[in-house]
Amino acid sequence: MRTSSLNRPLTVLLTAVTALRARHNLMDDRIVQYLGEMMQHYPKLESKFTFQGSGSDRLFEATYDHQSNDNNCNSFDLQRLVSRTPRCSNPPAIHYGLIASPSQVMRDGRTRDRLRDDSDVLALCFEMEAAGLMGYFPCLVIRGICDYAGPHKNKTWQGYT
Repeated sequence: MRTSSLNRPLTVLLTAVTALRARHNLMDDRIVQYLGEMMQHYPKLESKFTFQGSGSDRLFEATYDHQSNDNNCNSFDLQRLVSRTPRCSNPPAIHYGLIASPSQVMRDGRTRDRLRDDSDVLALCFEMEAAGLMGYFPCLVIRGICDYAGPHKNKTWQGYT
């Protein structure tokens, strides 16, 4: 149930995001370069913060609930996986839009999809931590998405959780 909305970011911040978005549309971003430099300087981070392959990136049907204590979803019906076109490359993708802020961790595929498709919400993702900041000072939330906000969350790749 939608109970409220957070403060709108300052116009100067929204303008900066618009300029950044336009720049990303015109030129290559340097995210891959920066990640490579980070791994070079801090090799211990590689196991947690590099793409672990599509086997760790599984999206189950929204109606397929988690039925056991198997946190890695290894015992589930793989016929219930959502078929998706493989990505041609693995760098992080940048999305711009609304981040919804539920009062508890989103772990339900049906609710996730309903809120995603609700014309009043149009949420790209869900996050709880930064919402508390919005009421105290003007800011934008930039979120690294790490799971599908459904019952099949796993900790196979710590960078996802």
